Amino acid sequence: MFSQSTSRVPSRGRVMRSWMAARRCWVRGLTLAGFCFSGAVLAGEVRVESVTVDGRAMERAVVEAGRSDGLELPAGSHRISFRIGPVDDAARGLRLRHRLQGIEPGWQESGGEMRLSLLALSATGDVVGLFESAMRGESDGWNGTLEDSPFVQRRESAPLPAGVRLLRIVFSSGTWDARDGASHQALGAAGLDDCRMWMTNGAGQRVDLLPNTAFEEGADLDGPGATPTGLVRGGMGPKIARVVRVREAGRNHVLALVDDNPRSGGEWRREVLLPEDLKSGGALWMEWKEAYSVGAAGGRQVDYEWVPPGDYVFGVQGVTPLGERIEAEAVMGLHVPELWWRSPAAWMTGLVVVGAGLAASVRGWTRRRMRRELEGLEQERALERERARIARDLHDDLGTSLTQIMHLSRSVVSTVPSGSPAAQELEQIHRTSQAMTRALEEIVWAVDPKHDSLDGIANYVAGFAQEFLGATSISCRLNLPVDLPAHPVPAEVRHHLFLAFKEALNNAVRHSGAKCVTVSMEVASDGFILEVRDDGRGWTETLGAVGLEPRRRSGQGVANLRARLERIGGRVEIEGASGAGTVVRMRVPLVLDEGGIPARVEGTS
Repeated sequence: MFSQSTSRVPSRGRVMRSWMAARRCWVRGLTLAGFCFSGAVLAGEVRVESVTVDGRAMERAVVEAGRSDGLELPAGSHRISFRIGPVDDAARGLRLRHRLQGIEPGWQESGGEMRLSLLALSATGDVVGLFESAMRGESDGWNGTLEDSPFVQRRESAPLPAGVRLLRIVFSSGTWDARDGASHQALGAAGLDDCRMWMTNGAGQRVDLLPNTAFEEGADLDGPGATPTGLVRGGMGPKIARVVRVREAGRNHVLALVDDNPRSGGEWRREVLLPEDLKSGGALWMEWKEAYSVGAAGGRQVDYEWVPPGDYVFGVQGVTPLGERIEAEAVMGLHVPELWWRSPAAWMTGLVVVGAGLAASVRGWTRRRMRRELEGLEQERALERERARIARDLHDDLGTSLTQIMHLSRSVVSTVPSGSPAAQELEQIHRTSQAMTRALEEIVWAVDPKHDSLDGIANYVAGFAQEFLGATSISCRLNLPVDLPAHPVPAEVRHHLFLAFKEALNNAVRHSGAKCVTVSMEVASDGFILEVRDDGRGWTETLGAVGLEPRRRSGQGVANLRARLERIGGRVEIEGASGAGTVVRMRVPLVLDEGGIPARVEGTS
């Protein structure tokens, strides 16, 4: 499919016909004489023989009658093929170029090439490898002749197959087109100079394989039968292979092919016997300078895939074998209408309808979303009010009762004999009520919505750590941020995180033998990290992520930590080594929705 398209002419009537007629008058006085009974457009010595659209040949009634507005095709994109060629045998010495204005920026050669080929032969003469470099169109800077045109540097490499004994270099003119089973001989001129070829041997040394690289050795190099040393002419037209003296500074003779006969072709050949240590393996390098202008004669088919709607002019031009333009050109106009549903009016109507529908949909969706958000906010406010009420009731009623029981048990224990069963039971009541009071405080903290923040978590874990470690011989060190972002944290997240933190702190007191425990908190872009680090005896191995079960049994503490963090979408990492302390790192994600509210975490307590 073509990536380039043309803007369509606004009207198809008189304006287009006048434009097409004016263009035909402009093309150096050529006339579009109409289509003959064979369906061809003739102009001078070249012609458009036939036109095929989407595999169907256009009928004579469609393309003849000499209409000035050219050929009208069905609407939409099409595959278009043109058959072009000379008018008669007298014009077969012309190279043919073509152009579809609106698709191609300039004239294109209609086939034809000259080649520099390298054949790798075995000791028995079998071809075991082939490298080809084709010359088509014109080289950079071509200005009409080999004598006056600059030569362009080229370098290529090819792998040398196993079993190679002989290299044959062939510089030839002429090609074979398997599509229509015909030989399309090349027309034009091509020259080579400073042709070098080398490889690297087993010792890493460069071995040059071609002598006489500048083609300055040989007898009578300026004569009609000039042949550089080591080269042999060949082909159906050996005189096509020549030696040409050029006028470029620093250059003298070049190896050339000058082909002006479409029924013949010539070539230069050279054979190189490889040294024993270069028979196979490695890379073969070739370097040369070239200048060329190459095309083809004879009829050809030119194909265009999916030509978009628009107005086009297809032209065929004849040039001399060396690329000089002559007054031989055939042109025909093409008009490809746009599909109705792709017209500007249809698009505008569709855009208006779609825009109106989108506006109505967006408005309805926005209203429904705002309604849902308002309902959600109202539900959250109601839930927060209920949570606050429950927290107050628990603190005021149940907390007061537990505190009273704790104080009564402590005051009564002094009235009974020490060591008696009653004293022991009263002491047990006191410890139980004290533990229930602590548990109730934790529940009230988790339920109360005024603590739903990072700052609330930091303050509570700091106070709990100091109080918990204060009853032991382990010192407590806090490393908490002073200013925490005002990110709300759901109550469920706070609840499970605190229980995991409590488990980690309890493990440090019971099992680490540490002298100091450090509690740290760090806020990251995707959440926050709560860390408990001790300087105790440490683990016997680094456990990494808790998801990797250790080789030794470690009780239920690690499993409980993992379960708590997994319920809120987080993870636990435990690091430690023998004698180097242990680090329990709890990573908690803090995912915010579009409104800046944490996404609800699914889980069970």
